[in-house]
Amino acid sequence: MTKDYLAICNDASIEDAATLFLKRGLQRVPVVDSEGKTVGMIATNSFLIAMVAGIDMNTPVREVMTKTFSTIDESAPLKKLYSYPVEPLLVVTAEGKLAGVLTKADMDRIVGEKCWLHNQQLKEIFNAIPTGLLVVNTEGVVTLCNSFTEKLLGCQYEDALGRHLSEIVDKPLLLGVLETGKPEKGGKEVINGITVLRNRFPVNKDGVVAGAIEVFQNISDLETIAHELHCVKALSHELEGIIESSYDGIVVTDNEGKLLRISRSYSRIAGIPWEDLIRYIGCNMRDIESGGKVSNSVSLLVLDQKKTVTINQRILNGKELMVTGNPIFDEEGKIVRVVCNIRDISMLNKLKREIEENKEAAARYCGELEELRARNLQLDGIVAQSPEMKRAVDLAVRVASVNSTVLITGETGTGKEVIAKIIHKAGRRNDQPFITVNCGAIPETLLESELFGYDKGAFTGANREGKLGLLEVANNGTVFLDEIGDLPLLLQVKLLRVLQEQEISRVGGTKTIKLNLRILAATNKDLSQMVKEKTFREDFFYRLNVIPIHMPPLRERREDILPLVLYFLDKYSEKYNMKKRFSAEVLDTFEQYMWPGNVRELENLIERVLVISDGETIKARHLPGYMTGRGELRSIPITVHNIMPLKEAGEIVEKELLSKVLSTGRSTRKAASILGVDHSTIVRKINKYSLIINKGK
Repeated sequence: MTKDYLAICNDASIEDAATLFLKRGLQRVPVVDSEGKTVGMIATNSFLIAMVAGIDMNTPVREVMTKTFSTIDESAPLKKLYSYPVEPLLVVTAEGKLAGVLTKADMDRIVGEKCWLHNQQLKEIFNAIPTGLLVVNTEGVVTLCNSFTEKLLGCQYEDALGRHLSEIVDKPLLLGVLETGKPEKGGKEVINGITVLRNRFPVNKDGVVAGAIEVFQNISDLETIAHELHCVKALSHELEGIIESSYDGIVVTDNEGKLLRISRSYSRIAGIPWEDLIRYIGCNMRDIESGGKVSNSVSLLVLDQKKTVTINQRILNGKELMVTGNPIFDEEGKIVRVVCNIRDISMLNKLKREIEENKEAAARYCGELEELRARNLQLDGIVAQSPEMKRAVDLAVRVASVNSTVLITGETGTGKEVIAKIIHKAGRRNDQPFITVNCGAIPETLLESELFGYDKGAFTGANREGKLGLLEVANNGTVFLDEIGDLPLLLQVKLLRVLQEQEISRVGGTKTIKLNLRILAATNKDLSQMVKEKTFREDFFYRLNVIPIHMPPLRERREDILPLVLYFLDKYSEKYNMKKRFSAEVLDTFEQYMWPGNVRELENLIERVLVISDGETIKARHLPGYMTGRGELRSIPITVHNIMPLKEAGEIVEKELLSKVLSTGRSTRKAASILGVDHSTIVRKINKYSLIINKGK
């Protein structure tokens, strides 16, 4: 409506109204009372009527106005306007006051705006449709197409409008519909990379074909959806196969605890028929738990704690299961699924028992194997019938598999080097070097360079190219340090570094060389006493004495004497191609003799008597005089006053024999010859018993 309007008060004079009409060029004006309510209309002909009737021009206009006029409430809908043909149409408020005027121009403007808006909406809707529309008239000229059709055909609407269809598309199939007047359904087709279905329909008006329309239905998204649906089905089938192939039971619930999926394995574990089990799908685990079907639901615990939970769960058949629930989170960190893995603990316990039984069997077999290996070690010159010797050999075999340092102690001739070789052969380094270093046989001035090697030009007379030490030669293998008690203190410090750091430096060199060695050491000295006397480093002693193995003297393992005699007899009989035997008297003498030189003395004696004896039987007369009483040692009286341990008695006899021999003024070498032992043994025994050598005779 027009709000900017003129209205004349009913009290105004006819002359004032005429003047206003002339100035404004008005044709018709509403008349209102003092309250603004419409009371009538005054038009140009009203003034003519007044003049003809001779009415005074000062008369109020209410005398000449017409009271016939049309009004409409301002809140009335627009469609109601079309029922008011009178112009102008006065718009009034609910109180009857004039609010505006509707003229024919206003009506035309309203209709035009509505039509334009309607056309714009239709155009937007038409272009928003994801389906192509192409319309032609009876001449085949394009009259309409939307945005999707423009994209599909690669032609703008302005260019296509008014052109013949054949100029726009290669196959103007729509023209056939104009001829036949019948719809056509096309197939799937790809146009400019877009998959569409083409369908064509005639446009009829009063039973006559007035044009045709072709619809291009975009099915690219449907194709994608169909492909994705196929992939989802395949994935679902694959997931189903994976779940069903699991030996453990699998249960899946949603974020509210509703059971979504359950594997057939759970049916086997729970002992519930599959048909009965699947009835619970769709039920909430809270209801299943409250109904006593399970003792405790791990799914509900996972939803409550929002983390992986493992519990033991008891089911109807009495089985106890181990159930692990794992939450699956979405991108916002909310739980969307709970996957539970169910395993029968009774099966695990059975497997555990079987594993323990297998471990016990393996340990038993290993023990038997070690025992067989220990027995086979007799081939290396070890005869172990006595408990003391068996313990020493068994310990050597046990420590062979580790890399700990071993200190072998015992008198000269007890077989310390043989034990060292056994440890090497039975260990993991048996295919690597075994280097023996006699610390007492190498001069002190040469011992360091022999052990550690030296770089070129290290000292006068050194090899130009330098020299590898024995420790480097033995790398990855075993070093046997014999007579370790004779090692100088300075070299003890350097060997301590080898034991601790597994590295050396050559004489005259600055570079550190990393090694991988196993150290075995042996001595016939009392190293603990030497530590007290400050002649052996305490830290070096404890580094060596990680695993001590003591080799008992032959006099303390008399059970081994006769087996050793027979072993050496066979050994040298084969070597010299002789076949002899010992008389009972000789064997008895062997058992009674103290063997100060131990196994080495026994072996040397067997070889000697085998070679020098005549006949097939070795008799007492073939033995040295000091063993049978024919020599001067026989005159030494041995008296036992009290019962005492054999070891203590043996030491008393040793001391007494040495005292008697040395009291005659004989040298230590002569005494060694008389007693049938090494010179070093005599010197060590003299120091042990603090004996005084009589040099006056």
